[in-house]
Amino acid sequence: MGQNAGYETIMMNSNPETVSTDYDTSDRLYFEPLTIEDVCNIIDLERPDGIIVQFGGQTPLKLALPIQHYLEEHKILCASGTGYVRIWGLPVERVLKMHEGRPHAGDLIANGQIQLMMMTSSGDLPDQIDGRKLRRMALGYKVPIITTVSGALATAEAIRSLKCSSLNMVALQDFFGIGKKTGNIKNLQSASLSL
Repeated sequence: MGQNAGYETIMMNSNPETVSTDYDTSDRLYFEPLTIEDVCNIIDLERPDGIIVQFGGQTPLKLALPIQHYLEEHKILCASGTGYVRIWGLPVERVLKMHEGRPHAGDLIANGQIQLMMMTSSGDLPDQIDGRKLRRMALGYKVPIITTVSGALATAEAIRSLKCSSLNMVALQDFFGIGKKTGNIKNLQSASLSL
């Protein structure tokens, strides 16, 4: 990903088995525990232009906010000299779960402050209960719900693209060039089968 865009890439992983088949995905690879202390030590050492915190499920999600706080507090200059080290991608913001107090995610949905919700669950009972309530609220307020980081990034990119261009709607018959005179449903069926 980064290599194809001309960036030198550095990966940090605590499990060698997960990168054994894709050992060439980065220029440098650190096999370190994925703790805030170890990640910050690598950041201090490497001073990258940007950090992508998304691969690996719950672990990077739990690290994203502490990393952001660390970067805001320490203002680490990039090795390239182009600015400060920062997290690339979607901004990180901690929102209280419903059982943690107010204002929580449900309040933000009701106030129109959340336009896209990415939900991950730790699997414990309070999270499951909150998840059900939040999904119902999101559906009621027509807020899209995404349950994976890659899904959220793809959705955010689609929304960003839609804001920059207009959306064109085309009837299926027009898309496949099916004449209106025949009105033959078999033509539509055969056209859709060719997809």
